[in-house]
Amino acid sequence: MKDAAAAVYGARSAQGVILVTTKRGHIGAPKISYNGQFGYTDEIARPKMLNSYDYGVLWNGVRAAGTSSENSMDLRTELFQADELAAMRGLNYDLLEKEWSAAFTQKHSLNISGGTDRATYFAGISYYLQDGNMGRLDYDRWNYRAGVDAKISKWVKASLQVSGDYGKNNTALNKVGGSTQEADYNTLLVHPRYIPDYIGDMPMATYGISNNQAHALQNYHFDALQKLDNYSETMSSNMTINGALEYDFGWNEYLKGLKIKASYSKNISTSKNNQLGTNLTVYKMIQRGGSG
Repeated sequence: MKDAAAAVYGARSAQGVILVTTKRGHIGAPKISYNGQFGYTDEIARPKMLNSYDYGVLWNGVRAAGTSSENSMDLRTELFQADELAAMRGLNYDLLEKEWSAAFTQKHSLNISGGTDRATYFAGISYYLQDGNMGRLDYDRWNYRAGVDAKISKWVKASLQVSGDYGKNNTALNKVGGSTQEADYNTLLVHPRYIPDYIGDMPMATYGISNNQAHALQNYHFDALQKLDNYSETMSSNMTINGALEYDFGWNEYLKGLKIKASYSKNISTSKNNQLGTNLTVYKMIQRGGSG
């Protein structure tokens, strides 16, 4: 809707307005409809990362070029040695590939509508479920909508609509790497591929060649976090109620065309979050160069 027809919607309507109407019932026998959708989400492409050997060669070149004096660098501990580079040719711990999988999704909706010349009704409910591409992610949401339009008398009409949703999201609690799949994805993507995620049953920290912690993310271990009993659960609900009562003065010759309408609207929203955290121990390699 645009131009003069949109003027009633205010000063900002010069470029046009979009009107969104909710579903309503129609006169006729009850009609029931169902719609179901199934699918999956997956990545289309992934950034290509350096393999272990090329990473080591590049590290050596950049590290050596960044020093002002050879005396400021311990050649044994701050550069990859020839035997280490040789071993790195056969190492390729791609943790993102290990943890990633396509996620299943489904959506179901059920609607019913109908009515007579005195009243029409509509009701619908839908359910959406999504799994995560990595680790523990359980997300589901319910949406509902119902409404009735009634003709109380020749000159009085009433309507009532109720709509809302309820959603629940459950993931493994992560206080180090972030709580989003984007943060998990990025951390696993840039993980140096010569460092294993486990040695035996011990989760390994990604301290790198220095074997010293520089930032908290190096203590992050995605798979070990997923196996803990910790969780972060968020539950949210929203409800909107709209009611209206309209009186038509069409019975009066002089007031014909005049209508009075009273409207009522209320929105109710709640949110609740439960978290349970446990300790996680990660391990590092023996200090390079023979010192403990």
